[in-house]
Amino acid sequence: MLTTSRRGISYPNPDRSDRADIALHISNVATAADADVIFNQGTDAQRLAAAHQTGGGRFWWATDAQLLWYDDGTTWRATNPTSSSAGLLSARPAANGVTAGSTFFATDQVVAYISDGTNWIRTSLPAGATIDWFKPDAAVPAGWVLYDGTNLPASTGIYADLYAHLGNTLTKPDTQGRGTVGKGTHSDVSAVGVNDGLAVATRTPVHNSTNVLTLPTHGHTTSDPGHSHGLSDPGHAHSISDPGHGHYIDAFNHSYASGGIGTWDFASTAQAGSNVGYAKASGTGIGIYAAGTGMSMAAAATGFSVGNNSSSPAIAGSIGPGGTRPTDRGAYIVCAKIGKL
Repeated sequence: MLTTSRRGISYPNPDRSDRADIALHISNVATAADADVIFNQGTDAQRLAAAHQTGGGRFWWATDAQLLWYDDGTTWRATNPTSSSAGLLSARPAANGVTAGSTFFATDQVVAYISDGTNWIRTSLPAGATIDWFKPDAAVPAGWVLYDGTNLPASTGIYADLYAHLGNTLTKPDTQGRGTVGKGTHSDVSAVGVNDGLAVATRTPVHNSTNVLTLPTHGHTTSDPGHSHGLSDPGHAHSISDPGHGHYIDAFNHSYASGGIGTWDFASTAQAGSNVGYAKASGTGIGIYAAGTGMSMAAAATGFSVGNNSSSPAIAGSIGPGGTRPTDRGAYIVCAKIGKL
């Protein structure tokens, strides 16, 4: 009889010399079958929960991880180096339940994972990655959500990664009618978020512009308080020159007749109608010389002053290239913004 250390199972000798003990052999095999399991199948979680079999010798097929394991009595050992499986995220086996390098594709999340032997690591786009989705009806592909300001359906399962990425909040960003700007250091763009504070119905790339300009110009005012001129007269004099003159004397030594002198006749020595003598005056020759007046007028300050007078003239006009182009807007295309689960 050949006996193994495995549950003391005895087998017939190769030469069948112990054929008479065949009933004992069958009994030993039945006893071992009751105590030992050679093959199991079930989920990977069930495998990990099962106790190791004393002495080992058991195989386990993990139906979700698609891996065959061997139990050596202390450790589960994968018979194939890595596995590749797909299914719902909830059916993904534990990362330490598969060989490092094994992959799993979550069909409902549309995310691929790889195990490092301890953790599952995403190999797809990270949660929260945002793209422009050009779809007129804004239909969202599987594994993505529309960034429209509404809430995520849940914070667990396929939404857990995005929930954590958004800062443990269910509220999705509202990108409707808004463009994106890269984060910078200026206070206008130093924090992730929105800056307009407008309701969705009033958001638009078109903006209002003021085309009336106020210029910081000014004018001047003048004032004249009046002024005067001083007049100076140092005095002056006139000289008299008399070149001399003579008078004709009546040779007859007559006196003038009473009653007045008649008409003189300067061609004769007698007044017409009488024998009275006469005297004839001659020019005196006296003259007065002109002299400078000596007057002068002194200049005086005008008294004019100039002062500032502020003013704000307005200049009106149009802004932009004009013509038939749209007013105050650039060219743009409308897309939906979607984020990765």
